[in-house]
Amino acid sequence: MTSKIERPYGLWESPLTPKMMAQSLRLTDVQWDTGTATLAWLEGRSGRNIIVAQQDLDAPRDLFTEYSALGGIGYGGGEFTLAGGNVIFAQKNRLYTQRLRYDSPRPVTLQFGTLASPAVSPDGR
Repeated sequence: MTSKIERPYGLWESPLTPKMMAQSLRLTDVQWDTGTATLAWLEGRSGRNIIVAQQDLDAPRDLFTEYSALGGIGYGGGEFTLAGGNVIFAQKNRLYTQRLRYDSPRPVTLQFGTLASPAVSPDGR
């Protein structure tokens, strides 16, 4: 049995290395679309926010790579929402929508101001 070594605060060896931290993913804003059994989440990668979706038992896939889902107001989430088989996401000054099944994003609004936290009304509009 090894004996315990006491060290001053902050001078012990950490099990976390800089390499481990650099390779980690930041997952935020996990959402579920009941109509299509799709789970989607936001992955932070190199300063960009990529929406990743997984339907049923399919492999997870990036919904798009040419955009960064990033609201233009503050921080803390609210970059996208799921509803009725669609993802609606903010990219600073514009909202986009895309079908969850292999589609391309298309703009919903004109470019203006700053946007965040898209939401679908109870009647689906």
